[in-house]
Amino acid sequence: FVVEYVGELISWKESERRVSACGENDNYMFEITNNGQVVLDAYSVRNVAALINFSCSPNLEVRKRKAAHGDTRIPRVAFYAKEDIPIGAELGYRRDVNSKRGRIK
Repeated sequence: FVVEYVGELISWKESERRVSACGENDNYMFEITNNGQVVLDAYSVRNVAALINFSCSPNLEVRKRKAAHGDTRIPRVAFYAKEDIPIGAELGYRRDVNSKRGRIK
């Protein structure tokens, strides 16, 4: 385990409204449900995980984590090292090539 991706839980419709108001918001959106109806928005409420870059050769993988609330439809998002990562190495994860957003599969 490296870090959890945190942000504000919002609907897809609200995420689209926010991106329309400020296109940069899309860089911090993470779709967390299979149908994309729930999105984590880390633009205003975030931790260091929001600053991890996308990578073509990632050293992190994204995994669902069970949330304390018990609702499996809304998982937590966590980054795990794919292998030992040297000190000072840049962290990165693969995103869906058709989206600027992160997604859990």
